[in-house]
Amino acid sequence: MDYFSKWPEAGALPNHEAETVAEFLVTQVFTRFGVPGELHSDQGREFESRVFRECCRLLGIHKTRTTPLRPQSDGMVERFNATLVTQLAKYCEEDQHDWDEWVPYMLMAYRAAEHEATGFTPSRLMFGREIRLPVDLATGKPPDEGLPVPHTEYVRTLQRRMEETRHRASQHLKIAGQAMGQGRSVLPWGSGVVSQPTQEAWEVTEAPESVGGSVHCC
Repeated sequence: MDYFSKWPEAGALPNHEAETVAEFLVTQVFTRFGVPGELHSDQGREFESRVFRECCRLLGIHKTRTTPLRPQSDGMVERFNATLVTQLAKYCEEDQHDWDEWVPYMLMAYRAAEHEATGFTPSRLMFGREIRLPVDLATGKPPDEGLPVPHTEYVRTLQRRMEETRHRASQHLKIAGQAMGQGRSVLPWGSGVVSQPTQEAWEVTEAPESVGGSVHCC
């Protein structure tokens, strides 16, 4: 996952061997987005293996990892994993054998949804525009997808939009970081979830029907 844009990548792998994980990253991620300058992971054996470290060295990647005393440094990925598993469970209740086929669709939905921490969708921050969804066939293109414009004007407009969105996203992330440091959330609330002060920062419970208003915790 890209820590700034919150753009996620995921895939079903036959095992957790270092060679398998490295091949997935190279063929499915690096070939499409380029080689990252830094890669952060947990202390899984596949990421700590000699093969994986050598792969990072050859590609010029600075490899970092979580520490036993600070596992929350990988909390964003863990929360995304929990979200992905929850959504997959909703679509695979009858047939648990086809869950891997649903992963790309879950990723598309996540990338097109506004993230509470940034205020933008991952696709907007990654590409400077929203991705086109099947629902757009019925509702039409988003407002910013108008008539074609000259290439030079488009490039200037795209650059300006990306600078503006990145600046605003940085401000959102700063506020979110301050809120997490205080052990509470000041982010916009969504419907159906209630924060419990006595729980961990990332735990939520479903709101009973009698509770009014709307709250959400990322």
